[in-house]
Amino acid sequence: MIKKIKTKENLFEKLLNIIIWIFGILIIYWLVLKLTNHSPTIEQVGVGIFVLIATLVFKNEYKSGRIDEFRSNTEKELSLIKNKVDKIESDVIYLKSDISHIKSDVSFVRSDIALIKSRV
Repeated sequence: MIKKIKTKENLFEKLLNIIIWIFGILIIYWLVLKLTNHSPTIEQVGVGIFVLIATLVFKNEYKSGRIDEFRSNTEKELSLIKNKVDKIESDVIYLKSDISHIKSDVSFVRSDIALIKSRV
């Protein structure tokens, strides 16, 4: 499912890149024609430049939206990881206290065994 989403996003970005390249080449062609006193009007060149700039702005907004979405997802995942680490930390503290109790019990048992051995 993730691969399909990435493919669709890449396809959309490729489509935007194609539109940008087409209008970029078209504007250069129109400007060359305009410099040689041929057919395109200044309005056509202006509209072409406007569409090119609008497409570039849209592509940048699209990418920044994806970055914001990635940032928010990353924050959520980091928060979940932090919660898990905190739980592990509390479990380790609990285990350390259990180990210290076991150590004291073992030392008590050893002293009892030593006492029993000395009596026998």
